[in-house]
Amino acid sequence: MQDGTHKSGRGSLAVVLVLPIVLAAGVLFTLRGPVRAMERSNDYRVIYAASRAWWTGRSPYGFDSLLRVLRDAGWPGNVQPGDGLVVDKPPGDKLPGGKLPGGPGDKLPGGPGDEGFLSMYPPTTFVVMGPVAWLGWSLSKTVWVGVNVLLFGGAVFYLLRRTPLGTHTATACVFIALALAWAPIHANISQGQLGILAAVTGGVGLLMAERKKWFLPGVLVGISIAVKPQVGLLLLPGLALLRNWRALGFACGVIGLITVIGVLRLEATTPGWVDQLRANLDLFRNGQFGSATRSAPYRMQMLNLQYPLLQLVDAQRVIDPLVKGLTAVLAGVVAVSAWRRPTAGHTLLLCSALLSLMLMGVYHRVYDAAALLFPLAWALLPDQRTLKLRIWACAFLTAFLTPGGPMLTVVAQRGWIPAFVTGSVLWETVILPYQAWALFGLTVTLVVAWVTRHTPINSDNPSPMPA
Repeated sequence: MQDGTHKSGRGSLAVVLVLPIVLAAGVLFTLRGPVRAMERSNDYRVIYAASRAWWTGRSPYGFDSLLRVLRDAGWPGNVQPGDGLVVDKPPGDKLPGGKLPGGPGDKLPGGPGDEGFLSMYPPTTFVVMGPVAWLGWSLSKTVWVGVNVLLFGGAVFYLLRRTPLGTHTATACVFIALALAWAPIHANISQGQLGILAAVTGGVGLLMAERKKWFLPGVLVGISIAVKPQVGLLLLPGLALLRNWRALGFACGVIGLITVIGVLRLEATTPGWVDQLRANLDLFRNGQFGSATRSAPYRMQMLNLQYPLLQLVDAQRVIDPLVKGLTAVLAGVVAVSAWRRPTAGHTLLLCSALLSLMLMGVYHRVYDAAALLFPLAWALLPDQRTLKLRIWACAFLTAFLTPGGPMLTVVAQRGWIPAFVTGSVLWETVILPYQAWALFGLTVTLVVAWVTRHTPINSDNPSPMPA
């Protein structure tokens, strides 16, 4: 009895100590997330314009088309030169030679051009985002900020209810504080990106699938892949690894239906949309925004493993297939282990490993690390059997409590870091891409944890608590 009283007292003291940190993290989240989103939402301008163009029967991939759609929707057009988007020019302004801006590579006079304003989303994204894009610009931006905040809050609440995190008050407070302080979450909300939507719907859908539910998991995983395939794609075979065939079939049906709707609409309204999309993708890959090579000015925003490796060996044709091959091998290891050993009780770990593999293997910017909310929850689980691996996971995850490479670049530009450091090989290959290296370490840790996972004590009636 006395021992129980001491434990209760220690738990209460831990909560009292952590609570101010939770409140401080909440203020940080508000200022760096929703408040900045109302001022910025730079990426959402492209998402909104392209989705609204699809909705209204105009080209979602044409530069001039997107500008006209934005201005028709009430966009104030106060973009300044040099912010990575287009300058504020009235519709109809021509390029030298009298040509309207519309093709890849065209530049408006005095501005950075359309390379930072490219629409590269698949037709499925427009179907999912269409209802929000139907609203006027100001209202749509506000609604989208609210949607992202609600999705984030819902994911945190679900993870606390779904896992043992919620049974330990102090641990739950630590998880909430870290989630609120998670820099990629801030960036995702402030830029108006789709990563939270893709990660939360897909991750929660996969966790629900463990209980053999099929309708809602199928819908959620289908939406995740439809809105941003490069985040949620591996969650589809994840349903197969859980042997939830009905959810897998339903998810495929949802993806197929959304694809048919998106493509048929484009075929009817935008002939040649495939060529436009291909041209935009080529421009992005070969331009300054999509490249991770040493000369690319925005490489520090990258998260995938190609970025740090290209600083070591500047050979993109070698590094890209190498990383994708490594990702495929690790995914294969996860799949083989899933078929050889029980998966019950380990769905959170499976979800974490699959999301990390997607982030590591293909193009991602740091805001997509919002998906690491699921590995964060796994790393904080009170399970002594996996303590060492979870400590390693926590160590790698701390890299995402700061904005990463972009922050270091700003600090270096202000002269706060000595020139002999910023001009060194170590700076370019290790320090600046530290988040990409941390993601690689986290991914390997999660795969090892998956392969060496323990069998639940009661495998005939497994607990829904992932371990």
